[in-house]
Amino acid sequence: MKVRASRLRDKRVVTTAGLVLGEVYDILVDEKNGDVVAFLVDPTDEAKRILRPEKDGLLVVPSHTFVSVGDVLVIDHNSYLTHMHKLGKVVSNVL
Repeated sequence: MKVRASRLRDKRVVTTAGLVLGEVYDILVDEKNGDVVAFLVDPTDEAKRILRPEKDGLLVVPSHTFVSVGDVLVIDHNSYLTHMHKLGKVVSNVL
């Protein structure tokens, strides 16, 4: 399935456990092969209490964590949290 990048802007990003991370702000693309590497997400206040955004205030959500693209973008909760733990970006173990 192909989706225009412009249609993904401002779409809500939610984990499979129901945590609303925020809305898509931008997309990172590999210059060499054109693959989508990650989505930059403008986080909700709840997400900021649990996860540490980058210096620009955005969350980097790797494309390999996405399981569904539709009215909302759904990511695998465990895969994403494992990724964030490895980066030292989890502030709270509320989840």
